[in-house]
Amino acid sequence: MRSGRDIGGIPSQLTELCSLAIFNVSYNNLSGTTPTTGQFANFDENNYRGNSGLCGTLLKKSCTSTMSSPPPPALPDGEEGKDSEIDLESFYRSFAASYVTILMGITIILCVNPHWRRAWHSLWFSKVLVSMQSLKGCLEKERIALLDLKASLMISQNDLDLLPSWVDDTETDCCGWERVQCNVTTGHVIGLSLEGVKSWEVGVRFLNITLFDPFKELQWLGFQRNFISGVVQNEDLAVLKSLETLDLCSSGLSSYFVFEGPCRLKKLVELNLSQNRINNLPDCLGNLTNLRFLDILSSNLNGSIPSFITNLRSLEYLSLFDNNFEGLFSFSSLANHSKLVVFLLSSTTDNLHVETETSAWFPTFQLKVIQLKNCNLNLQTNRTIPSFLLYQDDLRNSFEGILPSSIEDMPTLRMLDLSSSIFFGDLPRHLFSNFTSLTLLRLSHNNFHGQILPKFATLDRLRWLYLNNNSFTGNMEDGVLNRSRLNILDISNNFVSGRIPRWIGIFYVLKVLLMSKNHLQGEIPVELCNLSSLRHLDLSENRLSGFMPPCFNNHFTSLKFLYLQKNSLTGYIPYLSPVTSFASADLRDNNFSGEIPHWMNSFRDLRVLLLGGNELHGPIPTQSCQFDSVKLMDLSHNRLSGSIPSCFNNISFQMEEHKTSVEGSSFDEESGDTFWYYFNTIWSIFTVDVIWFIPEVEFRTKNYYHSYKGTIVDYMAGLDLSSNNLTGIIPPQIGELNQIAALNLSYNRLSGSIPDSFSNLTEIESLDLSYNNLNGGIPSQLTELYSLAIFNVSYNNLSGTTPTTGQSANFDENNYRGNSGLCGTLLKKSCTNAMSPPPPPALADGEEGEDSEIDLRVFLLEFCSILCHDTDGDNNNSLHQS
Repeated sequence: MRSGRDIGGIPSQLTELCSLAIFNVSYNNLSGTTPTTGQFANFDENNYRGNSGLCGTLLKKSCTSTMSSPPPPALPDGEEGKDSEIDLESFYRSFAASYVTILMGITIILCVNPHWRRAWHSLWFSKVLVSMQSLKGCLEKERIALLDLKASLMISQNDLDLLPSWVDDTETDCCGWERVQCNVTTGHVIGLSLEGVKSWEVGVRFLNITLFDPFKELQWLGFQRNFISGVVQNEDLAVLKSLETLDLCSSGLSSYFVFEGPCRLKKLVELNLSQNRINNLPDCLGNLTNLRFLDILSSNLNGSIPSFITNLRSLEYLSLFDNNFEGLFSFSSLANHSKLVVFLLSSTTDNLHVETETSAWFPTFQLKVIQLKNCNLNLQTNRTIPSFLLYQDDLRNSFEGILPSSIEDMPTLRMLDLSSSIFFGDLPRHLFSNFTSLTLLRLSHNNFHGQILPKFATLDRLRWLYLNNNSFTGNMEDGVLNRSRLNILDISNNFVSGRIPRWIGIFYVLKVLLMSKNHLQGEIPVELCNLSSLRHLDLSENRLSGFMPPCFNNHFTSLKFLYLQKNSLTGYIPYLSPVTSFASADLRDNNFSGEIPHWMNSFRDLRVLLLGGNELHGPIPTQSCQFDSVKLMDLSHNRLSGSIPSCFNNISFQMEEHKTSVEGSSFDEESGDTFWYYFNTIWSIFTVDVIWFIPEVEFRTKNYYHSYKGTIVDYMAGLDLSSNNLTGIIPPQIGELNQIAALNLSYNRLSGSIPDSFSNLTEIESLDLSYNNLNGGIPSQLTELYSLAIFNVSYNNLSGTTPTTGQSANFDENNYRGNSGLCGTLLKKSCTNAMSPPPPPALADGEEGEDSEIDLRVFLLEFCSILCHDTDGDNNNSLHQS
């Protein structure tokens, strides 16, 4: 709505638009007070400038003295202003007169001058031919060249055809073939994307460049991941004279690649040679003065950093990351690269030295991203932070050392990312007091220590604050008490102690709150429920205790991830409003009691439910069978009783890769904001994402807890009911969970046999049935579960021969111990000696065997004789005593 003619005030109802991130009404005729509540707390005066009638505290302008004049009265229906009638009429008259004059002039000239008339006819005829050609499609010569190119790329007839639409059919338009782009007017091929069409199994192969010769207007060529070693001798890439983009990433290029060809590609704008084995580059690449994108990442380059980079002053993106550079590199050689936005440099050796302070120079560039890793930065000047940073307004970087005091000279800085930089020491006071324009501060993965969130912090515009993975200590002070714009607060993995402060509720637009792995204690404050926009809450691995605030019941309508594991929380599991798109709940290892809530089945998007290690009791509710999207469920180490619901087969426990259609994963990386840097090239955009939160869960499988982070969760499925008081048989329907990878039913009181249906668990990797009362044999079909790595049936009442084929050949006696009826070579126990005697033959009804009668008679006689003997002995003793 910028630069319009809107009048009136800003509707107050707009403050209820909770998802509004960008709002601009500048340069209109608006009047009244600027709103300051809801999402409007995130906006500043730039969103309203050019509206003289607007007022309020945000604009530092009192509303009492700036009442705007009322808008002009509306005109009656059908009535228009005079000016509009005059302007429109004048326009039509002028346009008509000009059109007629030009048309008459052209007609007269063509009639008088025959040469111009013939030129006009020739131009018209060429236009018709071009139109006919564009309707026909690609040129026949280029269609044949494409087929020749395909034939050279296919190693043998047995190769997978990755270009199925490239067929020798004159009726097909090759401009419609996959991986081909044509000029819509001329029909010429201008782009080819041939990524990964050449096999790597054939050893050294060379590319025949002459195959590209017919493509005179080819502008971009993607040939990455094709495992070529070079070009055929005496052939030159210079035949591709129109080429602007060349991508040879991961193409197997080696040191004997004839590489002077690209030097003649004068129009080249983008060159990607990353992840090859080139060793060194020719100096003639310095002739590519139009080059804007150069990526030589992980290309096994040796020696000094190429000197020709000094000549490439049009560069916007330069990656020299992960090579074998040595020697001295002076940053001043890039002083005149005024367009440079991204610079990445690292060495696999310890012999590269980067200096920024050895000579006086001034940077003409404005970097957005810089990374200097293993570069021995500024050894000659005591490892000082580069002074050119003072002139960079918006920068992500990677350095190391003590944070210098000179950083305070950048008060207009909007983003400061010092994450993973090996910084240490206390945070300087000016970091929290001088940066009044700072919106993002990321200090993650360093070794900063001292007080977290100091009282003197005045970061009024701060929206994203990452202090995680450091060594901060102390209580959370009230220094950011009035910073109500905060969207993300991450202080996880530090040594922060004390209680969660009550002022945390002031951040009513907070979407992500991460406080895990600290020493926080006490109860969760009720003020936390003010965070109605919260989507990710992680308070795990602290010392929190007490009941959950009752306001959890209906305040968190946007909550998606809830992590409270490894605390000492008590009481019932809190009720959560079903309107939330709840995806993951980890409440393990607390002291929650009561039964598993029936209402949890209302969360149809729930993927992960981890309730293990609590004091839950009662049966597993049948409503839990309605968790049709759950992938991981842990109910272990509780006091659950009853039988396993046979309807568990309704839960998919399905891994994402097996789904036929996926609408998107709940565990995708969420982005709070994105800063875009356009290159207007084939790679088009370099982005810096402000990652909200990458969800991570733990699940026990293969005898260990494994961590699954981000979208990896979608490729794991498991059920853990171990260490409870479950009874009854194992429902055969469990065998229908054919996508499950881990199943643990150990340490219960289950009886009956192992279901034959378990042979359908084709993806199972870990199966633990130990410490139960199972009987019968081990189904022979289980030997066909080829993914099975962990199998434990120890301490049951199983009998019969232990299997030794298939996956069972990998197991030993520890998998079967405690089953006296099992035998076999694995247990060093012969099955012939262990066979129990056959039962006696069945007798006719009412008939008894003779042996039974004799045995009974003998038993009675012996019993009476013993009894009489004892009685006589007692009488004799009595007489003797008397």
